[in-house]
Amino acid sequence: MDGWNEFILSLTLIPSEEALPLTVGLFRFLGRFQIHWPHLMTGSLLATLVPVALSVVGTAKKPFDSCQIRPTPMRFTSAPAT
Repeated sequence: MDGWNEFILSLTLIPSEEALPLTVGLFRFLGRFQIHWPHLMTGSLLATLVPVALSVVGTAKKPFDSCQIRPTPMRFTSAPAT
């Protein structure tokens, strides 16, 4: 719901075109009787590439991960019955 609140508030309260978030800018491609599909899809693709690239870079295996010391699991053995 926070995303919708940001969209509605920025759509109604921000007067300058330069300060609008990307979601409102994409919303401007929707006309009353026509949708500018090429522009809308290009903007959506560019908006999606940044988070995807950041997540791929953030989850990539780091070169020094194999050098970390990992604790060995403790093995419990039962005591012999007497």
